[in-house]
Amino acid sequence: MSNDTDRDLERVHRLMEIDSRYVAAIPKVMPGQASEAVIGELQGVLKSYALLYREGEPSFKFYTLDDLIGKMANTTEFIARAYETLTDLEQAKDHYERAAQLFEGVGRLDEAERCRTTVARAELSATGDVDTDIQRLRAALAELSEPSLRRIGARVELGELTSRAGDDFEAASILRAALEELRGLGYEEPEADDVAASLEATLRGIEDGTAKAGETQVEQLVLVRGLYLRLYLALAQAARETDPEEARRYQALAQTLHGSEDLVDKAVQQLAERLGTAAGSSPES
Repeated sequence: MSNDTDRDLERVHRLMEIDSRYVAAIPKVMPGQASEAVIGELQGVLKSYALLYREGEPSFKFYTLDDLIGKMANTTEFIARAYETLTDLEQAKDHYERAAQLFEGVGRLDEAERCRTTVARAELSATGDVDTDIQRLRAALAELSEPSLRRIGARVELGELTSRAGDDFEAASILRAALEELRGLGYEEPEADDVAASLEATLRGIEDGTAKAGETQVEQLVLVRGLYLRLYLALAQAARETDPEEARRYQALAQTLHGSEDLVDKAVQQLAERLGTAAGSSPES
């Protein structure tokens, strides 16, 4: 093989290894799992993508520099989500904005807008003035007329804030509407098996070169699972005084989501190790 071909294949193997680390880390940004260690994993992934970017495009178009920018944007957004889960809103806002700028740089404007909408929501949560936050969030919701995960996320936030303001009846109504909208869009609660299967599909796409730019199925499932978890916890909180049995039911649903993470973690580990082994093989093999 020529030196250029050897170098290109070495870069592809490195990209596969970085992708496997990314896929293994993203399910851990959910409440109950996010930690500084998870953020460190994702920051390591981001640094690895950046180093590969600095080496330029391969001679054969296995990937482009825009592909790498997109991967850096996705990783930065998940770092932001992890910080938001840990309630470090300043870091969350900073990383959402960084992700938005990266997405804009490669023309992925919808994803840039999603990040900036999330920044605005985080700013509402940070003011400490719940009534003002509710008014602003209602105004933001009025501009999101079409059903979407973004609008559902805003509804969940509104329900949480309304509960904090002491109106549990109104909060429960808002949260149930969000739950119905989520299901109405076809997003049933993802089982651990669903996440494990999507992880395998994502890794196979990385492995055989069919993976495309943009949000992957596993990223979307992680987002949907996070919404279900927040909904169940918020509904349990809203029902704690008026309907303790209903509160226990929603708490049990939230605990089931937490408890099923072992299966996801096991699948992540096995699949990432398999892909990591493939990525570590020599180009000549």
